[in-house]
Amino acid sequence: MPPERSKVTIYDVADQAGVAISTVSRVLNNSADVSDSTRERVLSAISALQYRPDRTAKSLAAGQIHTLAVALPSFTTPFHTELLKGIRGVLHETERDLLLCDLGSRDRHIRLLEFLKRGAVAGLLLVGVDVSDVIATELRALHSPVVLIGSRFEDFDSYRWDDAEGARVAVKHLIDRGHRRIAMIRSMSNSPLQDQRILGYRRALEDAGLPFDDSLVATGVTEKHAGYSEEAGFEAMESLLNNRRDVTAVFASS
Repeated sequence: MPPERSKVTIYDVADQAGVAISTVSRVLNNSADVSDSTRERVLSAISALQYRPDRTAKSLAAGQIHTLAVALPSFTTPFHTELLKGIRGVLHETERDLLLCDLGSRDRHIRLLEFLKRGAVAGLLLVGVDVSDVIATELRALHSPVVLIGSRFEDFDSYRWDDAEGARVAVKHLIDRGHRRIAMIRSMSNSPLQDQRILGYRRALEDAGLPFDDSLVATGVTEKHAGYSEEAGFEAMESLLNNRRDVTAVFASS
């Protein structure tokens, strides 16, 4: 087994670029007090060595951590856009910076672990990610406040909503309007959130004495935003129109 590659440090970048460590630091902090040619050499060295600054060291050197991190699977869905607006509105009145981590729709747990290992933040809002024991260990290692949004794990503050009840109420509304063949459009991701929404969908049908028909639950094939996209919604609806023309109403799960 080959030896583990040692972590690249700011000293390695300085040696590669032929400059002082203080110069590398000024480039990393986007200081204007660096010539264009020197900045280019430093950036080239950073790229060649694949150097990633340690937020913890940088913050400790400054004497205080002012950054609030938000890790979430998407920046562009309506829900996440509104969430970020609220966060930015609060931070605008403080002296804290906002650091965003785009976890994406695939391998989000791997991306989150990589993000957490890069260093300290003043606090973290973790949105729409199921927390495992491994992730919980890394979250505790931050030694900073952590709030989970849309999930729950022991020892962490969390904000959740009742997806099952919300889905049940939405489908009941359609039933009360006289619909009996109600389809559901769901995302392709397998998550507790989706499980709860399907549970609410089924409960509403059962309460009304209607059978659950698996062929009425449709998904798209586009993976963007874990299936929560206009493209995936279009594909799912197109599938329903082609295969179940008897549908009179649709419950769309985001």
